[in-house]
Amino acid sequence: MDPRFSGQDDQSGFSLLEVILSLGILVTLSLALTAMLRANLDIRDSLSQNSRVSHKLARVIERVALDLELAYLISDKDIERFGNPGARKISSIFQIIPGSKGDEVRLTTYSHSPLKKDSKESDTSFVVYRLEDDKDTGRTNLVRLATPRVPESFSDEGDARILAKGISEFRVQAWRGDQWSKDRWDSTRREWKNILPKMIRLEISAWEDPADPESRSNSVLGQGQEPFVKIQTVLYLMNSIGMKELRAGPTSVKWEKL
Repeated sequence: MDPRFSGQDDQSGFSLLEVILSLGILVTLSLALTAMLRANLDIRDSLSQNSRVSHKLARVIERVALDLELAYLISDKDIERFGNPGARKISSIFQIIPGSKGDEVRLTTYSHSPLKKDSKESDTSFVVYRLEDDKDTGRTNLVRLATPRVPESFSDEGDARILAKGISEFRVQAWRGDQWSKDRWDSTRREWKNILPKMIRLEISAWEDPADPESRSNSVLGQGQEPFVKIQTVLYLMNSIGMKELRAGPTSVKWEKL
């Protein structure tokens, strides 16, 4: 029978509305997939950057730790062993000066290695660590200043070298014998006279991207999480053996409830 006279419509194709709905679903899925892939790539890039910064901080910690672990102080009794104190000026220092974002450390240490044979250098040196502003990025860099030998005056800080860029925080805390101190430590003052702390807690934080001041808003790790990497370690000062601690430790064990 001729379908033209059967009284039924033969609709074998898609209507325009169905085509539009199909295209809309396809576009939505494509956009969702693209956003998912982009987020995945951003996270991978962020983790890679985090790993690079962590590696950088580990190398910084290693350099600072070497100086701190070999820090030394010379007492009046030690000076007598070097000869007439009046004819020869020998001095040493260990200072921690707290700051708002970064602490400053000034110390004499045995960590220096002369670069040339028979040069007028010593295995002892005066070293300073502190944060300094970077005019190009608007951030702060960790700077190491060192002399080839211990100077007569500690106002002579020696040559400066940027140890690491984009350091957001540099904290150095000394063990007092009963707790970690957040205050100043100064071996030239009466309270700390000729005393090295037994241990140092060193904490360094760095921005993920030291050249991007806007990285806080670009972080893909989620809101409320800081876009910088932090690393912390505890060091033992070897030349503190035999020195008294600033404060006596606890005489009894105190148990805390979980």
